[in-house]
Parts: sequence; C-alpha cells; structure tokens
Amino acid sequence: MFTFRSESTDPYWNQALEEYLFMMPVEGDILFLWENSEAVVYGCYQNPFLEIDLPLMWREGIPVVRRISGGGTVYHGPGNINYTWLTTPDYDGVDYARFLTPMVDAIRSLGYPVEVRNDIDIYLAEAKISGSAQKRKKGRVLHHGTLLVDCDLVRLKRSGPKNLERRSGKGVKSRPATVGNLIAHEDGRQNGDRAKQTAQFKKALERALELDQAELITLSDDDLAAIARLKEEKYDTWAWTYGDAPAFSFKHAFTLEEAGGDSSTVIDLAYDAKKGRVVDALIRKNGVLSDTLSQSFGGLRLERSVLEAWCVKHFGNEMIDRLL
Repeated sequence: MFTFRSESTDPYWNQALEEYLFMMPVEGDILFLWENSEAVVYGCYQNPFLEIDLPLMWREGIPVVRRISGGGTVYHGPGNINYTWLTTPDYDGVDYARFLTPMVDAIRSLGYPVEVRNDIDIYLAEAKISGSAQKRKKGRVLHHGTLLVDCDLVRLKRSGPKNLERRSGKGVKSRPATVGNLIAHEDGRQNGDRAKQTAQFKKALERALELDQAELITLSDDDLAAIARLKEEKYDTWAWTYGDAPAFSFKHAFTLEEAGGDSSTVIDLAYDAKKGRVVDALIRKNGVLSDTLSQSFGGLRLERSVLEAWCVKHFGNEMIDRLL
C-alpha cells in the first residue's frame, strides 16, 4: 500500500493530482486523504447548468469543478474529507464493496456505526455522510468519495440548483438524499473548532486505515510541473468545465422595472443550449419578438463575463440570475 500527503486545498490542483496519480504506473494500491477549499464538484456525465446554482457560485467566486468519474454533484469545503483509492484490479466489472468495506470498518472502529446503502453510499443512521464514484481506464480503477465530518450543511444545500422549472435537459441526475455530519450539530452549523475536529478525525482515520504504515509517494519537480500543466490546461478551463455540457432548454418570463419605476417591460426568454453555448434563442419584449435581442443572445457562451456584458449592453444592469 502506498499513500500520498496533499498539502494543497486548491480544488483544481487536487483533481489534476488525482488524475496524475491514477495514471502513474505503481505496483500496488494508492490510498490517500485530502481536503479542498470550498468548491462544487460534479460528475463528468452531468449537466452543471441543471445541477448547480451557477450564478451564486460565480458571484461568490466558488470554484465549479468537473471530475473524470461519473456520479453526482458534491460539495467540498471545510469539514469535508475526500479519499482516493487507486488500484490495478484483478477483477472485471464494477466492485464498490472492495473499497467501501474497509472504509466503513475503519470509520466504525472510531466509534461511528455507519453502514453502506445504495451500494455506493455510507450512512450514519438516516443521514448520508459519504457518496462515491469510480473511473476505470487502461487497466486501472479510481475509486473516490467524500466524508462529511463537520461540514457547514447550510452552505452545502445552497449550492444546489434553484428554479428548476425553468430548465429541462439531458445529463446524469444527482440523487437527492438527506445528508448529515459524522460530528452532528444542529442545523449543520459549526459548534466548536471545525478545523481542529476535522484534522483530529482525519489523523485517526489514517491510523485506522493503517496509512501511517504505508509507503509514502514523493513527487519530483517534473511530476509537480506536469500536475500544474494538467490543472491549467484542463481542470481550470471553461472548455473542460462547461464545454461538453449536455443539451438543455430554458424558459423564463420576468419583469424589468424602468428607472424611477414609472414603467416596466415584460421579457419572455426561451433558448436551447448545447456544449455550454446558446444555439437558438427567442426573446420577446411585452409580447413582441425582438430580433435584435434574439440574434445577439444566440451563440453566446454561457459564462459569467459574457452574460454580464450582454445584460449591461441591452438592459443596463447585471441580471444573470434570470438567464440561467
């Protein structure tokens, strides 16, 4: 067994690190624990425009990260620990039990009576505290998952999509579940030193998994440079994050108040999007089709700066919450 200690909490870096270690030729398993700063990470077959409150994430500067495995959307941040288990399998097909059984046994040894449900999730009583996903490529298997130790559940829940009635489309859907922390607090809010409690649990879990006895992987300067390139050229790009998004349709009607509040305009917006771009749009003002608005919106890249510039040009304000 090998392990690695990631000191970074950069979500883009850690996704690049994970993929790099995944493809590294190693004789034996690699298992390591790591943490991210606040981010929302979604499965590679999902549609971020249907799964995440993107205007909120963009406004608050919270990274949205697409990973290489399938599965659903998860929240990362203080109080959440991630684990990655890499192996060269001696079996065909999909096997979650091979990874979840020792993880559950380790958590139980720390005094938490958890159990596996739905084949891929870990529950404490009626609350889901961990989800997992896998990727298989070139004879290797990547299994990874989250562990909600002492996470702010209020911030977790607010990252989810709003106004779903406006959108419909393709992509793997996340499965809704009641979530909770291993260290439970009312309303999921911090009660004590979150960082300290999470660090203590992480260290205890590493001992329970016997990672303190595993061989430590050390990366060379060339390895670190390759990871940095993978981050910059893949994970921290619009093309990877949004450019493969499945098709979806959007419809929304809203009212814009004119300056002084003396008059208003009703906007009816409908568009189809694919691979992160508007492919067809119809925009009506007070029931009358506007060719100018429709044609200018068609073809736009669904990106914060692009949408804000379009709003300012045509309406004099930023209102991207109404466009997604």
